[in-house]
Amino acid sequence: MKRYAILIVAVAVLFATQSAASFARTFAKISGESVALFGTTPKRLLYPIKRIISAYGYASNGTKITFTEGVDFQIEEEMIRRTSNSRMFDFEMYRIEARQDGKFEWRASPTNPPLTVEFQVYVDYEAFDTTYAPIIPRANAPISGTVYVVGDSIANGAETIARHFRNSYDETFGTLLERHIDGIHVEIAPRNPDLTLLKRNLQYYIDQHPAAIIIEFGMNDRVLTSQTRFERDLDHVVRQLVESRTKVILVGFFQDNPNWSGADPKKTFAFNESIARIASRYNTPFIDLWSAFRDLGKRKDIYMDVLGDAFHHPNTFGHKIYFSLLLPYFLTQPKSSNDFEPNYVDTTSFLKLTIPQTKSGRP
Repeated sequence: MKRYAILIVAVAVLFATQSAASFARTFAKISGESVALFGTTPKRLLYPIKRIISAYGYASNGTKITFTEGVDFQIEEEMIRRTSNSRMFDFEMYRIEARQDGKFEWRASPTNPPLTVEFQVYVDYEAFDTTYAPIIPRANAPISGTVYVVGDSIANGAETIARHFRNSYDETFGTLLERHIDGIHVEIAPRNPDLTLLKRNLQYYIDQHPAAIIIEFGMNDRVLTSQTRFERDLDHVVRQLVESRTKVILVGFFQDNPNWSGADPKKTFAFNESIARIASRYNTPFIDLWSAFRDLGKRKDIYMDVLGDAFHHPNTFGHKIYFSLLLPYFLTQPKSSNDFEPNYVDTTSFLKLTIPQTKSGRP
């Protein structure tokens, strides 16, 4: 059986460096980049820091806390670090209950790993010169009408700031698409634990005649079912939707915390291959989160910085990455990143960033 590489053309274009003088610009501002700070050790953000506009966090009741430069943090060699008396949470104090082999068992109550969304620092800052590539359009025709987002707890924004503190979908990748794309209305379906429920309710979505449906599954399916059944069910779902003339976008999933006792990187890759195969078979876009987060990990500590639970739920900044990868499939003309601030993250830069962070999910 032919194997399909995870980095397929549909997504690779987002990572290709393009030269287009009319759209290239000096990148000046990043909004809401999340980071976990350890002790007083300086930590790099995605880009070298020129100036911090605002650094903030959230108390356990959701109250926003604004931190003060020189009191709570310092800029050192274009990096950020806590001061010794900072109000910022010190991740040296963060602990995951682990077994003797270093692996952790997930637990709902009390939460293990502890949620990080309440402890992370969020930074708005000006970066030193970084050139954004233009956003290359991938939609064959304008999308107008209702777009359904059907997926698991990631699609529902678990551990985004808005969902965690206000039970709001405001910061999910689906809501960000609606905010930035004229003419679409996004409906986020109730959380589905896995693909089974979508298969059972498929006719409902077909009967709504949506402009498009974004399908985001795999993280839970990899644990709950076999790859063979998952691929068969996904094939059935996509075939029915394509035959009903519904535009389909398939979203893959990243490797969850490798220190989890159930982590299986080979299975994660294999399930993503299944999604890529179905996308290729029916000529539908495949959003390659596996590769995107792998490359992002060359610069940031994925599990401490970009997830809200140190396990498998992207935080608000993580959803901006999902949004940025989906965005080209809603565009018919090249666009500048200026048009999508403050939510666009230049994923083309990940391949250029090679300094890894090293404290992922340590017990």
